[in-house]
Amino acid sequence: MNIEIRVDLSPLERLHAEVLEGAMSNGPIRRCFRLWAQRYRAAMLERFDSASKGDGTWPPLAESTIRGRFRKPLARLRAALASGDITEEQFSKRYRTARRSVTRRMQKGSKPVGIYGRMQVSASILRDTGTLMNTLSPTLGHPGQLEKDVPFGIIVGISGGSHPSGKLTVGELAAMHHFGGPHLPRREILVEPLEEVKEAMVDDMVVAVQDTIG
Repeated sequence: MNIEIRVDLSPLERLHAEVLEGAMSNGPIRRCFRLWAQRYRAAMLERFDSASKGDGTWPPLAESTIRGRFRKPLARLRAALASGDITEEQFSKRYRTARRSVTRRMQKGSKPVGIYGRMQVSASILRDTGTLMNTLSPTLGHPGQLEKDVPFGIIVGISGGSHPSGKLTVGELAAMHHFGGPHLPRREILVEPLEEVKEAMVDDMVVAVQDTIG
Protein backbone atom coordinates (compact mmCIF):
# COMPACT_ATOMS: atom_id res chain seq x y z
CA MET A 1 0.00 0.00 0.00
CA ASN A 2 1.33 3.39 -0.96
CA ILE A 3 0.71 6.54 1.05
CA GLU A 4 0.94 9.81 -0.82
CA ILE A 5 0.87 13.21 0.84
CA ARG A 6 0.47 16.30 -1.23
CA VAL A 7 1.09 19.77 0.12
CA ASP A 8 -0.18 22.79 -1.79
CA LEU A 9 2.72 25.24 -1.76
CA SER A 10 1.20 27.62 -4.28
CA PRO A 11 0.36 30.27 -1.64
CA LEU A 12 3.95 30.17 -0.39
CA GLU A 13 5.23 30.32 -3.96
CA ARG A 14 3.14 33.40 -4.63
CA LEU A 15 4.52 35.07 -1.53
CA HIS A 16 8.05 34.04 -2.47
CA ALA A 17 7.63 35.43 -5.99
CA GLU A 18 6.27 38.70 -4.64
CA VAL A 19 9.23 39.09 -2.30
CA LEU A 20 11.81 38.04 -4.91
CA GLU A 21 10.48 40.67 -7.30
CA GLY A 22 11.34 43.20 -4.64
CA ALA A 23 7.67 43.82 -3.99
CA MET A 24 7.81 46.21 -6.94
CA SER A 25 4.51 45.09 -8.40
CA ASN A 26 1.30 46.77 -7.35
CA GLY A 27 0.36 43.80 -5.20
CA PRO A 28 -0.62 43.66 -1.53
CA ILE A 29 2.93 44.04 -0.19
CA ARG A 30 3.67 47.07 -2.36
CA ARG A 31 0.38 48.63 -1.29
CA CYS A 32 1.35 47.91 2.30
CA PHE A 33 4.61 49.82 1.85
CA ARG A 34 2.66 52.81 0.54
CA LEU A 35 0.30 52.59 3.49
CA TRP A 36 3.36 52.63 5.74
CA ALA A 37 4.44 55.86 4.06
CA GLN A 38 1.06 57.44 4.82
CA ARG A 39 1.15 56.24 8.41
CA TYR A 40 4.65 57.59 8.91
CA ARG A 41 3.88 61.03 7.49
CA ALA A 42 0.70 61.22 9.56
CA ALA A 43 2.69 60.40 12.71
CA MET A 44 5.34 63.01 11.87
CA LEU A 45 2.62 65.56 11.08
CA GLU A 46 1.04 65.04 14.50
CA ARG A 47 4.46 65.39 16.15
CA PHE A 48 5.24 68.54 14.11
CA ASP A 49 1.92 70.13 15.04
CA SER A 50 2.46 69.50 18.74
CA ALA A 51 6.11 70.59 18.66
CA SER A 52 5.30 73.78 16.76
CA LYS A 53 2.81 74.74 19.45
CA GLY A 54 5.50 74.58 22.11
CA ASP A 55 5.19 71.15 23.72
CA GLY A 56 8.91 71.22 24.53
CA THR A 57 10.06 68.91 21.73
CA TRP A 58 11.81 71.78 19.95
CA PRO A 59 13.75 74.75 21.34
CA PRO A 60 11.48 77.83 21.54
CA LEU A 61 11.74 80.71 19.10
CA ALA A 62 14.16 83.48 19.93
CA GLU A 63 12.55 86.72 21.07
CA SER A 64 14.08 88.49 18.08
CA THR A 65 12.35 86.03 15.73
CA ILE A 66 9.01 86.61 17.41
CA ARG A 67 9.43 90.38 17.24
CA GLY A 68 10.45 90.18 13.56
CA ARG A 69 7.48 88.02 12.66
CA PHE A 70 5.14 90.35 14.50
CA ARG A 71 6.49 93.46 12.81
CA LYS A 72 6.85 92.19 9.22
CA PRO A 73 3.38 93.09 7.86
CA LEU A 74 3.41 96.37 9.75
CA ALA A 75 6.84 97.18 8.33
CA ARG A 76 5.49 96.68 4.81
CA LEU A 77 2.79 99.24 5.49
CA ARG A 78 5.34 101.75 6.78
CA ALA A 79 7.41 101.21 3.64
CA ALA A 80 4.34 101.81 1.47
CA LEU A 81 3.65 105.06 3.34
CA ALA A 82 7.25 106.19 2.99
CA SER A 83 7.26 105.49 -0.75
CA GLY A 84 4.03 107.39 -1.25
CA ASP A 85 2.06 104.34 -2.35
CA ILE A 86 -0.56 105.00 0.31
CA THR A 87 -1.81 108.11 2.10
CA GLU A 88 -1.67 108.82 5.82
CA GLU A 89 -5.39 108.09 6.07
CA GLN A 90 -4.98 104.75 4.22
CA PHE A 91 -2.01 103.90 6.39
CA SER A 92 -3.91 104.48 9.64
CA LYS A 93 -6.85 102.37 8.52
CA ARG A 94 -4.75 99.54 7.12
CA TYR A 95 -2.40 99.59 10.09
CA ARG A 96 -5.25 98.96 12.52
CA THR A 97 -6.54 96.16 10.29
CA ALA A 98 -3.06 94.69 9.96
CA ARG A 99 -2.54 94.66 13.72
CA ARG A 100 -5.76 92.71 14.20
CA SER A 101 -4.83 90.34 11.38
CA VAL A 102 -1.35 89.75 12.80
CA THR A 103 -2.80 88.98 16.20
CA ARG A 104 -5.23 86.42 14.80
CA ARG A 105 -2.64 84.80 12.54
CA MET A 106 0.06 84.48 15.15
CA GLN A 107 -2.21 83.33 17.94
CA LYS A 108 -3.88 80.65 15.85
CA GLY A 109 -2.91 77.29 17.24
CA SER A 110 -0.17 78.77 19.40
CA LYS A 111 0.38 79.48 23.04
CA PRO A 112 1.20 83.00 24.27
CA VAL A 113 4.91 83.67 24.44
CA GLY A 114 5.14 87.26 25.56
CA ILE A 115 3.84 90.81 25.65
CA TYR A 116 5.20 93.27 23.09
CA GLY A 117 3.94 96.82 23.25
CA ARG A 118 0.29 96.48 24.22
CA MET A 119 -0.26 93.25 22.33
CA GLN A 120 0.03 89.67 23.45
CA VAL A 121 1.86 87.86 20.69
CA SER A 122 2.00 84.14 20.01
CA ALA A 123 4.28 82.38 17.56
CA SER A 124 4.26 78.86 16.18
CA ILE A 125 7.63 77.24 15.48
CA LEU A 126 8.46 76.49 11.81
CA ARG A 127 4.91 77.33 10.72
CA ASP A 128 5.26 80.84 9.35
CA THR A 129 4.16 79.73 5.86
CA GLY A 130 3.03 76.17 6.56
CA THR A 131 5.25 74.84 3.77
CA LEU A 132 7.35 72.51 5.94
CA MET A 133 4.34 71.15 7.78
CA ASN A 134 2.58 70.40 4.48
CA THR A 135 5.39 68.05 3.46
CA LEU A 136 4.15 65.71 6.19
CA SER A 137 0.62 65.48 4.86
CA PRO A 138 -0.41 61.81 4.49
CA THR A 139 -1.61 62.57 0.97
CA LEU A 140 0.87 63.53 -1.74
CA GLY A 141 0.81 66.72 -3.80
CA HIS A 142 2.70 69.28 -1.69
CA PRO A 143 6.10 70.78 -2.65
CA GLY A 144 9.03 68.93 -1.11
CA GLN A 145 7.29 65.62 -0.45
CA LEU A 146 9.43 62.59 -1.28
CA GLU A 147 8.01 59.09 -1.67
CA LYS A 148 9.89 56.55 -3.77
CA ASP A 149 9.32 52.84 -4.28
CA VAL A 150 12.48 50.77 -3.77
CA PRO A 151 13.02 47.00 -3.63
CA PHE A 152 11.71 45.60 -0.35
CA GLY A 153 10.55 48.96 0.93
CA ILE A 154 9.76 52.61 0.34
CA ILE A 155 11.64 55.87 0.89
CA VAL A 156 9.83 58.74 2.59
CA GLY A 157 11.37 62.14 3.19
CA ILE A 158 11.60 65.79 2.20
CA SER A 159 13.52 66.79 -0.90
CA GLY A 160 13.47 69.59 -3.47
CA GLY A 161 10.28 71.55 -3.88
CA SER A 162 9.82 75.25 -4.48
CA HIS A 163 9.58 77.39 -1.35
CA PRO A 164 7.58 80.66 -1.34
CA SER A 165 10.72 82.61 -0.40
CA GLY A 166 12.49 81.39 -3.51
CA LYS A 167 15.82 81.33 -1.68
CA LEU A 168 16.03 77.65 -0.75
CA THR A 169 14.22 74.50 -1.76
CA VAL A 170 11.82 73.01 0.77
CA GLY A 171 14.24 70.10 1.19
CA GLU A 172 17.17 72.40 1.90
CA LEU A 173 15.16 74.37 4.44
CA ALA A 174 13.99 71.18 6.15
CA ALA A 175 17.59 69.90 6.37
CA MET A 176 18.77 73.19 7.90
CA HIS A 177 16.23 72.99 10.69
CA HIS A 178 16.46 69.22 11.15
CA PHE A 179 20.23 69.20 11.67
CA GLY A 180 20.64 72.73 13.03
CA GLY A 181 23.79 74.82 12.83
CA PRO A 182 26.05 77.23 14.72
CA HIS A 183 23.28 79.83 15.02
CA LEU A 184 20.25 77.64 14.29
CA PRO A 185 18.69 75.34 16.91
CA ARG A 186 18.26 71.72 15.93
CA ARG A 187 14.59 70.88 15.43
CA GLU A 188 14.25 67.33 14.11
CA ILE A 189 11.38 66.88 11.66
CA LEU A 190 11.68 63.19 10.70
CA VAL A 191 12.32 60.77 13.55
CA GLU A 192 11.62 57.16 14.46
CA PRO A 193 7.86 56.64 14.94
CA LEU A 194 6.28 55.65 18.22
CA GLU A 195 5.79 51.97 19.07
CA GLU A 196 2.05 52.20 18.44
CA VAL A 197 2.76 53.30 14.86
CA LYS A 198 5.23 50.45 14.38
CA GLU A 199 2.68 47.97 15.70
CA ALA A 200 0.11 49.26 13.22
CA MET A 201 2.67 48.79 10.43
CA VAL A 202 3.24 45.19 11.53
CA ASP A 203 -0.50 44.59 11.39
CA ASP A 204 -0.55 46.10 7.88
CA MET A 205 2.09 43.62 6.72
CA VAL A 206 0.28 40.66 8.29
CA VAL A 207 -2.81 41.57 6.28
CA ALA A 208 -0.71 42.07 3.12
CA VAL A 209 0.94 38.63 3.48
CA GLN A 210 -2.44 36.99 4.05
CA ASP A 211 -3.82 38.68 0.93
CA THR A 212 -0.78 37.56 -1.07
CA ILE A 213 -0.95 33.89 -0.16
CA GLY A 214 -4.73 33.87 -0.43
